[in-house]
Amino acid sequence: MGLFDFLKKQSLTKKQDLQQSDITLSITTKNTEVKNEPAIDDIPSLQSRLEDATPSKNGLYPHEILMLDYAHTYKNSKNQFQNFWKWNYSVLNPQAVIDSLYQRGFISEGSIKATLSKLKVGELKELLLKTNEKTTGKKDELIERILSNYPADELEVMFPERYFELTDKGIEELSNNQYIPYLHRHTYMSVWEMNKKLNNDNPSHLGYRDILWREFNEKSGEHFQNCDFGLYRNIRLNMHDFLIEELKYKSALHMLVEVASFDLNGLGNGDRPEKNDCVWREIRYESKLVNLFFDDEQEVIIPPGIINYFKKLYELLEMTENEFKNYIYEEFSKIKIHERVFSEDECANIVLFALGMEERKLKNSKKVAETRLKQMLSL
Repeated sequence: MGLFDFLKKQSLTKKQDLQQSDITLSITTKNTEVKNEPAIDDIPSLQSRLEDATPSKNGLYPHEILMLDYAHTYKNSKNQFQNFWKWNYSVLNPQAVIDSLYQRGFISEGSIKATLSKLKVGELKELLLKTNEKTTGKKDELIERILSNYPADELEVMFPERYFELTDKGIEELSNNQYIPYLHRHTYMSVWEMNKKLNNDNPSHLGYRDILWREFNEKSGEHFQNCDFGLYRNIRLNMHDFLIEELKYKSALHMLVEVASFDLNGLGNGDRPEKNDCVWREIRYESKLVNLFFDDEQEVIIPPGIINYFKKLYELLEMTENEFKNYIYEEFSKIKIHERVFSEDECANIVLFALGMEERKLKNSKKVAETRLKQMLSL
């Protein structure tokens, strides 16, 4: 699908933490008490987030479900919590969330074995040396040896702290709400926004991945219409990543080719071709040159990260080298850009050269780019 075919279809912080005394009001939800913590700078209070959110069937809100995903990293005491709880989820007291999940049966204290699994191999070997046991073998073997040679009550005294584990109820809850850990680890959309989209105005009952794909298309269309080609390019790269997850490798390659085409033609945000005064043409000339990447020999290149994506797709598609080369030329020919610095074939060749599949056909590419841009913008 070419660029214009797509358009037709379109669619930090404060240094001082607030103390518990700052919590001014509590509200009662269906299953638990939620503290109304005041807003911090531009961060909304937890209460305001929950007022707009829909709980799960078991009465858990997004921040509580995310805590299930992290529960195995926390102990029954002396925890240190990441800053994201405060700044992304307005949770000032993460321990209270853990305690609530424990009381409601979503998590339980783990076994001694689970605690030992958190130790480093060196620490496990030290325990075995004390009982004159051999210290060779894999980590799991060391743990089993400790359990076999230490009395259970002695281990209880040695390791009073326990890491939490999910109960069957917790496992089911996390499994039914996978959008929360997924979006926590990606920057596509906040879990709070997705919670609204899943539960409000979703007559087709779309899943979170379908909603994300719709959002990708809508946002990229908006960016293109606004001539914010840098933002457009970034969303297309997100779509490439998303398609890789769905094992749609040829579609992912098309997105990657589009990203490379934008990189090789110096397109950035606010690149409006309809503006035609002398000052604006000069600005666009400088901007396009800045947006192009050149190596030490002043030859145009693709960013290494993008080339690595091409290498990965070459492996995943399981094509022969000739098949892949022909496919790359074909895909680049589909990308129609209004102002080109380098032709479709030149772009394909630059990628294939970086992959070690062809010799570079274009020489002195920075000078070529400067000349073509001046001609294009009539400077």
